[in-house]
Amino acid sequence: MEKEEHLGYNVDEQFPHFLAQLQNNQALEWLWLLKEFRRVVFNWLRKKAGQLSKDSVISIEDFLEEVYANSLIQFYELFGKGSFQDVRQLKSLMFKVTDLKLKEGYRKIQKDQWLFTFTEDAQNSPNQTWNREDKHKSDLINSIRTHLKSLSTSEQELLLQYANGVELKQIAQNLDISHSACRKRKERILNKLKNLVQRKGQSLDS
Repeated sequence: MEKEEHLGYNVDEQFPHFLAQLQNNQALEWLWLLKEFRRVVFNWLRKKAGQLSKDSVISIEDFLEEVYANSLIQFYELFGKGSFQDVRQLKSLMFKVTDLKLKEGYRKIQKDQWLFTFTEDAQNSPNQTWNREDKHKSDLINSIRTHLKSLSTSEQELLLQYANGVELKQIAQNLDISHSACRKRKERILNKLKNLVQRKGQSLDS
């Protein structure tokens, strides 16, 4: 079999050596493995994730990148505790972790989506029968609307672009800030709104 590119040896034939290099945090071996994960696992993730709803608060590309990045972090943490006989077992672990992180990602989207669900269709429906839970949600939505107006112009602009599916890299360029700063600012704003929702919810329950 042919030697793997950049490594100088075949991974399948010399897996014990390859594994030892990974365990010793050798850059070439980890770069090869990450490249292989990107080629196989990321493509699988793209097909499995499909398309997000049109009103999603995050673009599909940003969603996939977040899921994949979180999967790599989790894989690295589990790698040091595992025992592997061949590359297939490494890939199998990565697939399992990615599947888990994909489900977690969907749950996160649902939570974030709540912050941007400001439709009044239900309130305007003449046949709508409101119960206590409906009233609770309506009060929270109205509260979020109020707090959104208190955000700075730049924060509102970031959220508006983010909610419309604009990728973070493009948002960063539009706002003339770095990509990392844009991501941190987005997370900070969302966390601020989540905390407001939680506090409002607690006050309504009391």
